[in-house]
Amino acid sequence: MTKPSVNIESKLKSRIEITRVFNLIPWVKLKRKFKGDVKEDNITRYLYSTDASIYKVKPLAVVQPKDVKDVQKVIKFCAENRIPLHARGAGSGVAGQALGAGIVIDFTRFMNKIYEINPEEDYFIAGPGLKGSTLQRKLDVYNKYIPPDPSSFDYATLGGMIATNASGAHSVMHGDFDKWVEELEVVLPNGEIITIKEYEMESDEFKSILKADTAEAAIYKKLIKIWKEKKDLIFESYPHLPHNNTGYELRNTIKNGKINLVRMIAGSEGTLGLITKLKMRITTKPTYKVLALALFDDIKKAGKSIQFILEQQKAAIELLGKKLIGMTRERYPSIDAKLPKELDTMLLIEFEGEDLDELKTLAANTEEILVRKEKLAFSYRASDDPKEQEELWEARKSAVPLLYKIKGERKIIALFEDAVVPTDYLGDYVADLQKICDDLEIELLAYGHAGKGLLHNRPLINMKDAEDIRKMEILAEKSFELVQRYGGVVSGEHSDGRVRAKFIRRQYGDEFFNLLHEVRSTFDPYRIFNPDNKITDNENVLMEDFRYGADYSTIKPDTLLSWEEDEFNTTIETCFGCGKCGIGTTHLVMCPVYKGKHEEFVLPRAKNNMMRGYLEGEYGYDELMNHELFEHIIYNCIGCQNCSFECPSEVDTGKVMVEMKSQYMDYHRPKIWNFFPRSIYPREAYKLFRRSAHQTHQYIRNKTLANIGFIGKMASLFAPISGWATSFIGTRFGMDLAVGISYKRKMPKFTNKTFLKWWKKHKKSEEYLKEGKRKVVYYHGCSANAITPDVGIATVELMEKLDVSVDVCDQKCCGSPAFSYGVKDVYSKYAQFNVDELYKYVQDGYDIITSCTSCALALKVEFEEMIDDSRTEKIAEHTYLTTEFVNKLMEEGEVDLEFGAINANVAYHTSCHLRAQRDITSVSYELLQKIPDLVTEKVVDTCCGISGSWGMKKENYDASMKIGEPMFDTISKENIDFALTDCPTCAMQIEHGTKKDVSHPVILLNKSVEKK
Repeated sequence: MTKPSVNIESKLKSRIEITRVFNLIPWVKLKRKFKGDVKEDNITRYLYSTDASIYKVKPLAVVQPKDVKDVQKVIKFCAENRIPLHARGAGSGVAGQALGAGIVIDFTRFMNKIYEINPEEDYFIAGPGLKGSTLQRKLDVYNKYIPPDPSSFDYATLGGMIATNASGAHSVMHGDFDKWVEELEVVLPNGEIITIKEYEMESDEFKSILKADTAEAAIYKKLIKIWKEKKDLIFESYPHLPHNNTGYELRNTIKNGKINLVRMIAGSEGTLGLITKLKMRITTKPTYKVLALALFDDIKKAGKSIQFILEQQKAAIELLGKKLIGMTRERYPSIDAKLPKELDTMLLIEFEGEDLDELKTLAANTEEILVRKEKLAFSYRASDDPKEQEELWEARKSAVPLLYKIKGERKIIALFEDAVVPTDYLGDYVADLQKICDDLEIELLAYGHAGKGLLHNRPLINMKDAEDIRKMEILAEKSFELVQRYGGVVSGEHSDGRVRAKFIRRQYGDEFFNLLHEVRSTFDPYRIFNPDNKITDNENVLMEDFRYGADYSTIKPDTLLSWEEDEFNTTIETCFGCGKCGIGTTHLVMCPVYKGKHEEFVLPRAKNNMMRGYLEGEYGYDELMNHELFEHIIYNCIGCQNCSFECPSEVDTGKVMVEMKSQYMDYHRPKIWNFFPRSIYPREAYKLFRRSAHQTHQYIRNKTLANIGFIGKMASLFAPISGWATSFIGTRFGMDLAVGISYKRKMPKFTNKTFLKWWKKHKKSEEYLKEGKRKVVYYHGCSANAITPDVGIATVELMEKLDVSVDVCDQKCCGSPAFSYGVKDVYSKYAQFNVDELYKYVQDGYDIITSCTSCALALKVEFEEMIDDSRTEKIAEHTYLTTEFVNKLMEEGEVDLEFGAINANVAYHTSCHLRAQRDITSVSYELLQKIPDLVTEKVVDTCCGISGSWGMKKENYDASMKIGEPMFDTISKENIDFALTDCPTCAMQIEHGTKKDVSHPVILLNKSVEKK
């Protein structure tokens, strides 16, 4: 097997285009007995045309295999039809290695299982599509972890992290990902399944492998031959660096009479074989950590410090450069006040181990060297206290997300962000790189793993501007020359992909590059696996297939919501595809639906990608509106708002989705002619009829659920008969069939003893007639009126105890349910009515309070998006959640409260719509903490899973309950007496999933608060 003499990549691309245009690909043959999904529709292909890199390559199709046999079928199909195959994990790579013009194989949908965790022998076995955070949640039970800590670990897949040989700050102590891989199940380009692990070359097991007539045997024989003939060349070609992902790792393939191809497969980016199962080592988390913050007035001094630190002990060392620190100062005044004016560069230094005194001594010795002996750092602070460590990390954590929030056309890109140089030269290297960027008038932002000699130097480039793109190419060339001059390599942890593939030949020289080519051809002679990545003859791969490019243009669509000029398009383009919204189970909520369904299609990234494809003209408006995937994507956005503030770029995906739901509802208004035959072909006519029937049903169902306020009034009017009716299983089955509300759901019980009836009587009382120091108008909403009137009553009583006069305005539903379904005529009508009423009170000096978090979000944020009315801004300024208003009065010294004791153990759940209001996320919890004898356990931030009526739909019920599992586990504990939440639908879900009673914080506060 020798290196191909022609450019296989270009030939394959031409073949793909011809077969696609003339529909010559036998998809039926692939789909036959294929257990997973095969998708060749236009929208799916576009969704998989990008990752977190600067590139866009539209694939021929996307497959999601269920098991290794499915993988074999895909490989065989690609080999027979000479179609490239591109492995994809989370699509979080920044080098473009998950993209290609052939078939993309996505492992995240089905091949994401944990097969075994063995804490005694410190290993686990899992599928390649498993997310790091999902694994870590299971390992936490045993206090175990995988020490290399890539920054994307939470949302990257294990298969992807092995394929790129990922690493992070702590890899300087623990090695890269490959050091922790024990065994891999790999499918070769001929479909053969092999087990890759360490073998004794003289063992009977390995000798039997060599005797077989298999591709595996041929590969081993060839690699042994290469090793014997080219050993000196191999060792001479690699720079002496501990971290190197450039090309393939051949040095440690054969060592001490053993052969292990794990080191070669790790970092090979799916070019040699596809990982279908993996076995990795784990270890116990360190008992102690000491974290130090060293401040410098010059980056070169920081660079010189690294070697002194590492001489003490290998440590995680993170660097933050001057410009990034400057951005942090501007964005966070509180952090700015703590940072010295002369600060240029900071280092975070973390020592870990089992002897705390030893770690403290190391930290103290480091201070002595850096500050007093060498006089490099002008400030140094160390701590072994976890809370103080969290404060020390604050600057680092706050700074890096700012990279993605930079306004303007110039954005950070990955180009030479992965270069590694000897740590002795790191400061000089960054200074020289900065000079190159200054000459090109390009801004450079530096941060990263200084202990490894690897800084993520990210230039700001406008990828829509021809001149900036030209500068980018010049910068790439000059950066490579600089890396070589300092004895470094171009790839240290993100691997080569497309963005650095062209430099590998020049990195190692022709002879060794040809050897790497020979290795690749040994595994994949026809270059089926990821042909344009890693080792390629395509010299132009760096400058081809940009996501944007100088000729990029978009349409300006008509919108139904209130948007600023170009805001709709800009919002969509701000998503750069990092994949963080695909995070598994962690403290971040991000996208709850993804946690329940594990589909790329429900991610906020997919939603924005889909819309960018439309704006680019990849598919038309009619095609978009009639596509089943479009409907699936938009109605799997639950409007929780979590992604908008947890997203590094703060993309308001929720608003984009409400816009598209509104467009969908407007487009699919029932039309009688849609039910007449629209094709002369019976099968096609029937298909169109069924589609129209489904769309009409969806329209009616959405319209019904959008009017939940009216439904509540009717149910309340006929209570308790309505409650008995909906509790009857036959009624629930009927609702399941008619409007798709799962029969498993218990409907809320409406009461005819509403809050408004109580209020009419209360208006005659002395408390109402007495004038208070402050005055508020209470927006009770639907639930506090007809389902939980005790919440409304407690709100009024609490305000009156605080000497606040209360009035209740005429009001309709806040429109949040209609807004979440895109029913514009309903939500705009409700919003306009409420704005008209509430504004009168605001003009008269009233504040507005509401006890429902969704109503609060609507009044504060969504009204402004629902209607174009300048009064919404004033209403938002004067709107408070009830507990928020109480806290405001306390902070301003207007009330002096004493809290009476309540002896109970409770669990408090923060709703998504409360978290979306950011500054008041913890306000209810903090007030509850003031009640004596009340033990309040805060449920780890997570979505309950119901999201209004989304979780009531039968197609979402299972996912809804899965999303809520972490919350259910906490609240179901025996020591918890009952639960608390500010959200009425969260309360329904908690009761449904735990069978425990749920109350509202205001009810407890009202019981507890007494006038002093």
